Amino acid sequence: MKSILLASLLALSTLARAADYSGTWALDKSRSKLPPPYERVRSHILINTQTPTRLNVMVEMDAGLPEKDKTAIVYPLDGSVLNTESKIRMQQGQVSVPATVTGSTDAEGGVHFLTKRTIPMGGQQITSNDAEDWSLSADGNVLTVRRSTDSPRGKLDYEMVFVRQQPAAQGG
Repeated sequence: MKSILLASLLALSTLARAADYSGTWALDKSRSKLPPPYERVRSHILINTQTPTRLNVMVEMDAGLPEKDKTAIVYPLDGSVLNTESKIRMQQGQVSVPATVTGSTDAEGGVHFLTKRTIPMGGQQITSNDAEDWSLSADGNVLTVRRSTDSPRGKLDYEMVFVRQQPAAQGG
């Protein structure tokens, strides 16, 4: 009986393991469904390293400005909550704002992230909530990120399709 229970627990823990999102990924604008601000984006690159409990993402975006936007994001994969800071683009440039990030995996290896940011705007603090669902193609070479942003400015839903450029070493 104990061995059946142990085998069942091991099977369940295996089901909830995230797929391998490590590597360098480039946005394929032609396959994505993007909001109007993305019209000026020249490139959007993700450089991911992954451990069993964290997905570390370095984002580099060229939106035709004098400097590329670069930011690092740590996503938990184990259901935990991280209190951190997040860089966002504002009129005065990139600024860091307080953020809370939660993440979990599903039985198919997909990951789900919720990010809540507190943004100073017009002398007050507004809250922006982002929900992201990440999934990989069967061959592991196409990453689809479905994103929904909800803020006082309104709700915005879009889909980004990234193509694997090269794998990255595990860990990080």
